[in-house]
Amino acid sequence: MRLTLKNDFDELTRLAEALTEFCGRHGVPDESRITLNVALEEIVTNIISYAFDGARERSIDLELGLRDGSLRAIVADDGIAYNPLQHALPDVTLPLEKRRIGGLGIVLITRLVDDVTYERTGGRNVLTISKRV
Repeated sequence: MRLTLKNDFDELTRLAEALTEFCGRHGVPDESRITLNVALEEIVTNIISYAFDGARERSIDLELGLRDGSLRAIVADDGIAYNPLQHALPDVTLPLEKRRIGGLGIVLITRLVDDVTYERTGGRNVLTISKRV
């Protein structure tokens, strides 16, 4: 399944609906669908919030597939180059007042899914996540 989203937070509802439809059609368990939805919502929210300069409409491309028992999502945008995997993860064992701001989203994503990769190709950020179902 392919889906193009606008850089608008209202699109998160459309993302959840498309994921629900795809998972229902392919018999993906609700627990896996919900987990993937949380990860994708975090990814898309960060793209909308930080990837684009200016207020003009931009697009975020999503491709979902199911193969060999794994659900794979590829999220691509033409925003500012940013590899979330190359930044040090925050130490979540520190008290809140001693932690640096940011970085919890990628911690969440890496704990929810089985694999996360990033590449910058053709002027686009491409983040791929997969989850065994």
